[in-house]
Amino acid sequence: TTAMAGSAGQVRAKYERMRKEKEVSEQRGGRALAMDSAVAALAKATFRGVISGSFEDHLGAYIELEERQLLDLLDTLVGEETWGKPSEEEAEKAAASSVSRVGAKVLASAGQVFLNIKKVFKRCSNLTRGRTLLALHAVFTRVLKAYAAKLRVRADAAGKTLCDLKKKDAGEMASEQRCLCLIVNTAEYCSETVGPLGESMQRMLDSNLRDQVDAADTEDEFASLVTFSLTALVSALEARTELVTGITKINWGALEIVGDQSAYVDACSKALLAAVPLVHATVSENYFRFFCEKFAGSVAPRVYGAVFRCKR
Repeated sequence: TTAMAGSAGQVRAKYERMRKEKEVSEQRGGRALAMDSAVAALAKATFRGVISGSFEDHLGAYIELEERQLLDLLDTLVGEETWGKPSEEEAEKAAASSVSRVGAKVLASAGQVFLNIKKVFKRCSNLTRGRTLLALHAVFTRVLKAYAAKLRVRADAAGKTLCDLKKKDAGEMASEQRCLCLIVNTAEYCSETVGPLGESMQRMLDSNLRDQVDAADTEDEFASLVTFSLTALVSALEARTELVTGITKINWGALEIVGDQSAYVDACSKALLAAVPLVHATVSENYFRFFCEKFAGSVAPRVYGAVFRCKR
């Protein structure tokens, strides 16, 4: 039995030696070298991240530089944003083709913000996939939230302009309404793009760091901006219709005959015709439906209350 076991062991050793000799022969074209066994072992080892990992604790300045450059670029992009106003060339083309709506449905700055974020992401992921790349995810979050904050400021300014009834310029009103619509679309685009960006970050990071990537807060920031901008549109339209003030200003008790149409109805119709087609042509169907339902739900109770005040 012992002899048989020894024989089986010798056979296994023989075939293992033959297998190794074959591997070496294939690697060296049939010429065996003294270091072949060491080379074979080295080939199975992994050195990814060994050198870059030595610098992980010293890349804070690099992260700060990337963040500063992204924020500076963000300021420039927002400063140069047209907010939906067509350039002279676009306006001429629109006039020539009798098209009143020109330009894209998303602000140009949004595409540039994500393009530069992706460039930084690619540059850093080529250097490291450790804590520095994770720190860069936090930078992206801050930059995108800063972008959302700037869009919110502009949406608030547009809403206040539209609610100012002293402003009568139809072109300015249409421009501000389109601005709000584009902010809605841009916020939707950003919210939809943040998720895939986070997923790409998770794939690139070392496995022990992937759970620390969370894009939910940034997505919520842009989703909140959508609601804020649509609400501003609704409030502006409600103010422009002047339904409540038109109803309550009339001395209904002094009327002897019923006319064809009251002045406040004409004002309301004019405001609706100026705003609703533009909103419908610019935002998605879901958001247009939300806009209509929000407007109806807001203005109906106010008109109802105004009618009863007139009765008293």
